[in-house]
Amino acid sequence: MPRQLKSKKTLYFLFAFYGATYGKLSGEESVGELESVNYTNFLFKPNFEAWKYGPVDDEVYIAYRDDRYEAVELTEDKLNEKLTPSEKKECDSIY
Repeated sequence: MPRQLKSKKTLYFLFAFYGATYGKLSGEESVGELESVNYTNFLFKPNFEAWKYGPVDDEVYIAYRDDRYEAVELTEDKLNEKLTPSEKKECDSIY
């Protein structure tokens, strides 16, 4: 089970990586194979604050500050509930 610090850092790096990789594609000229895909600017709504040991999303910290963690079984049905029809089509074409 990941600990608090590792979880906070991972969340921030995922947000930063997504933003650097996909966040500005709509304003760029040609991006090759990615130009036909419409990505959102952010992976999730940012709510980071500068804390002593690095950036922290305060809402996530409050929700998990007591190291409460409940594993969630990820099934194909649960994933499909979250995807739009165009995202499902894209996934089907890849896999």
